[in-house]
Amino acid sequence: MFPDGGFDAIVSNLALMDVHDLDKAIKEFRRVLKSKGRLVFSIMHPCFSSPPVHGWVKEPADSDRKEDWLFWKADRYFDRSVEIWQYFDFPLFSFHRPLSDYIKMLLENGFILTHFEEPIPSKRVMREHVREFANEYDRVPWFLIIGATTH
Repeated sequence: MFPDGGFDAIVSNLALMDVHDLDKAIKEFRRVLKSKGRLVFSIMHPCFSSPPVHGWVKEPADSDRKEDWLFWKADRYFDRSVEIWQYFDFPLFSFHRPLSDYIKMLLENGFILTHFEEPIPSKRVMREHVREFANEYDRVPWFLIIGATTH
């Protein structure tokens, strides 16, 4: 659909973790990017969204108070798995992969890593949204942003 080397840049926001064939997607990114083209993508951080075992450990266990959250539990990180979400009548799929899968596929397809960011809200944003963000968004990186260029 798109010509080889037709794009200077590609931005993918929170989509690659929902792609079944990640290798094919990365190959297609490489094919349509010009030489020295830029790729920037974000994903849910795979280290902290590893199904089926993840979530806050709380004391007491039934507490909904963020102050009672002791730590984030993650297990079975290396298991590749599929999560099925329901959005109204539509099933949505998300594919858990270890971080190394993303990095290896980028390198194997001729990308050079240029950026790696685990964003955290600024102090100002934390103050302005203390009820929503406090004791959660400043403890675990929910997102990951990676930048890469072609040769």
